[in-house]
Amino acid sequence: MRKTDFYNSFADPHESNLFTERDNTVHATMRRPVAQLYSLTNLLAYEPAVDTCNSILLRRLRELAVSEKTFDVRCLMQYYAFDVIGEITVGSRFGLMEEKGDHDSIIEEIIASVYYGAYVGLLPGLHPWICRIKTMLGRKTSIATVRDFTKKHLDNRIAGKTKLPEDRSDFLDKLLLLEEEGKATRRHTMTACGQNIIAGSDTTAISLTSLIAHLATNPSALTTLRREIDDATAAKSLSHPATLKEAQSLPYLQGVINEALRLHPAVGFPITRVVGPGGAHLAGRYFPAGTEVGINSWVVHYDTSIFGPDASEFRPDRWIGRTAEERAAMDRNLIAFGSGPRTCIGKNISLMEMYKVLPQIVRNFDFEVVPDAATGAPWTNSTAWFVWQNLQCRIRERA
Repeated sequence: MRKTDFYNSFADPHESNLFTERDNTVHATMRRPVAQLYSLTNLLAYEPAVDTCNSILLRRLRELAVSEKTFDVRCLMQYYAFDVIGEITVGSRFGLMEEKGDHDSIIEEIIASVYYGAYVGLLPGLHPWICRIKTMLGRKTSIATVRDFTKKHLDNRIAGKTKLPEDRSDFLDKLLLLEEEGKATRRHTMTACGQNIIAGSDTTAISLTSLIAHLATNPSALTTLRREIDDATAAKSLSHPATLKEAQSLPYLQGVINEALRLHPAVGFPITRVVGPGGAHLAGRYFPAGTEVGINSWVVHYDTSIFGPDASEFRPDRWIGRTAEERAAMDRNLIAFGSGPRTCIGKNISLMEMYKVLPQIVRNFDFEVVPDAATGAPWTNSTAWFVWQNLQCRIRERA
């Protein structure tokens, strides 16, 4: 089934991208030239870039531990994820961690574009008119601001103003090579880099925040994870920093990541589709052609028939020791990154960041959650397509 008109508002009215394109055939054509760049094999080339950003993040965390200041975890994790995306996409960090702030307000613009898409998408016919009126008034949309930010960094690399370390390659290198070979166009290059920059930090930041929040509030799970990491380190099967392959071999770490993604998927809105010709029978009901239907990952992830009677609890062990059939059912219904041909193309990048950085964080730091002053809850959420957390913490460096 094709996507609904809701998604149109997340892009310029005159063009589509891999996220907004509604027609599955067109989407497949757009995805084909760049899909290989997101494969697990190609990810290995980006590990040094992630390691560099991980070391900067650890330095920032040590500074926060020394200062004993309360800080916004999700905000810092978004700075981290955004710097990683800059490093692996255009070969240079955007400097948010080092400058300790979003001085270009680019994260603010990305979040504004998501809020815009989420709400205007409910009345998608307004989108072209809003953009036209803004143009007439000489005002940029948030989408256009982020697009111009992307183009600036692409132009800087192509002009040689920024350079990639000689021992590395990045997305832009590979895309420009595909252009030379006639396998991709400059539009493919711009679209792929723009997708990374626009969508490459929110999901990872939200997921890392979920990991930290659930480990900080479940000490037994944290102890078990630390034991697994320490044992693997002692056995020399886990390096410092961890490689992706090493980290993925740790079953409890995998369970922790799956649970964090399950209990707090980044997307909070229904994933909507249009029923095709002939209609469709879904969940025991018939829906005629043209009906808009959707599924919400939060509802699926808390389904006790799939994940057990304790589906609302953070229990990484649920992913360990299952029969092949049980595990396949859980894997199939873990849809934090979507499902099928429209699965988020950047899924492997986000998972790589989580697998590589979490062992380093767990080895070195303890997080103390500072409850929300108004509600007393460990953290609060705000939702507009994504479900962003407000998680305040203090941090201590382990001896």
